[in-house]
Amino acid sequence: MRLAVAASVRHIDTSFDELLMSGVDRETARHRVGEHVEEVLRDWRATSR
Repeated sequence: MRLAVAASVRHIDTSFDELLMSGVDRETARHRVGEHVEEVLRDWRATSR
């Protein structure tokens, strides 16, 4: 389930799709937005307790 949530965050809350559309390869785009995805997931975990 974590992978699906992370994918959703990547597409909705980051510039991932814009990076892909501008020609950045998928692996590089994931690397560029990865820290932001992790921040969002950490925030969600912290507020769900």
